[in-house]
Amino acid sequence: MAGSTRDPATTTNTEQFPKDIVALLTIAGLVLYGALVVTYNEFYQALGVKTSDVGLTYTTVLSGAAGLAVILAAVVGFAVLVAQFFKRLFGWRRLWILILFVSLFFGFVVGFGSLKARDRANAVRAGEPVAESRLFLLVLLSLTAEPVQVEPTSKTATLPPLPTTIDRPLLLLGQANATIVVYDSLVQKAVYLPASSVTLQVSNCRSPDTRQRTAAYDEACTHLRS
Repeated sequence: MAGSTRDPATTTNTEQFPKDIVALLTIAGLVLYGALVVTYNEFYQALGVKTSDVGLTYTTVLSGAAGLAVILAAVVGFAVLVAQFFKRLFGWRRLWILILFVSLFFGFVVGFGSLKARDRANAVRAGEPVAESRLFLLVLLSLTAEPVQVEPTSKTATLPPLPTTIDRPLLLLGQANATIVVYDSLVQKAVYLPASSVTLQVSNCRSPDTRQRTAAYDEACTHLRS
């Protein structure tokens, strides 16, 4: 009875396949993070703020782009399959095909992110709130600026000059190191507030509950960019 034999090259390729996906996902994750950092820097620098001022970290950047991570995983899986196909058919080096796909994805994210960053920065400067960019339920980009009402915790609290929030809401950019960053569209600059000296009432424009909003906040939410 003749025994069946397996091609060593085929066996090696089959065993290497999962390793390729893991390695490429790791590299692509770093590439995605780099592309997102470019996007966030463009948005916040246009408003005169550093990303570190609003609490952005490696984890928050990637978790705020879950939709792009899902798309990236699909792209990586497809890239590995295409690379396997062309390697067997034409003998092309698999590495170069994978690099091509990752490079194209990086270019897509940078281009998409740059357009969104400029659009949202212009909206914030105009006093309009912005929400996450979504694909169905998946968040693609977490460039946000929600209307917020700022009140001192006590009468003795010393704060920078603030507008009358009833007439013109401020926009919350983020917070880090016990400092809250809001944007004042009237004077076209970010204002830094000590977290211990203020209380915030953030208006979630996506929420159907409008009981806590003033008329000015409702008006601001009608211009929500998403």
